[in-house]
Amino acid sequence: ELLYDKMRLSRMPTVVVENPKQENYTCLRTWLTPLLMQVLSRSKHVEYPQRIFETGDVVIIDEKSENMTREERRLAFVIAGDGITFTDGHAVLDAFLRSFKLDYTLESFTHESFINGRCAKVIVNGREVGFIGEIHPEVLVKFELDRPVSACELNLGEIRRIILGA
Repeated sequence: ELLYDKMRLSRMPTVVVENPKQENYTCLRTWLTPLLMQVLSRSKHVEYPQRIFETGDVVIIDEKSENMTREERRLAFVIAGDGITFTDGHAVLDAFLRSFKLDYTLESFTHESFINGRCAKVIVNGREVGFIGEIHPEVLVKFELDRPVSACELNLGEIRRIILGA
């Protein structure tokens, strides 16, 4: 529900945990952003703007892999507050990538969790390394948030390979 329904996405193949100890941990996460949205939802009493960052692993079904899955280390952030827009998230993304002396471009694309026209793929050296956007109002309602949110998620493994020239 958290990874897909609340984020306005169709469910995709996901690694399911056979005997979870808690109901919240029935599958392995496929992306970090929904969990950061959940943190914002639980932190509505804290002063705005709020900036939350996380690095962590996600598991993607990959039939080409030996064990049928692929792990990715990712960095994600959300920024919430009055007047927050795509530009606020873009400023953080820009600072992060420039700290590694990486040039990048943004390529518009559609993602159901984000406002149409305010979402982009992040491209470094011709390789897609993540996405950035402004969270869709329907997602905000599902998380009971009343302020705009900008979010970004990057594949750190892919960025590392680019830096190392692999």
